[in-house]
Amino acid sequence: MPWIRRFSPMNRGKFSPVTIDLPADRVGRYRNVTSAAEAAELLIGRWPSGRGPKYVHALEVCLAVLEGHTPAEAARSALVEAAKEVDVYVRG
Repeated sequence: MPWIRRFSPMNRGKFSPVTIDLPADRVGRYRNVTSAAEAAELLIGRWPSGRGPKYVHALEVCLAVLEGHTPAEAARSALVEAAKEVDVYVRG
């Protein structure tokens, strides 16, 4: 995503890995997400059609992390909650 490139490579919001299995991908293909930047890309480009309040919150948190206002682990937590909101398998 071009807009993510404007953020410093040093501040991509690295966090402990979380594994997501999105229905948009083939079944059994898991995606390891390790940063707020990756989480934002996933939320914007590969997320299932269910986009509720936790999805919106996750995007907001990812942006706050990338801007340096929020700890990276907050993006991880928000991503996990957004996945649970649409019944997406999460591991880690």
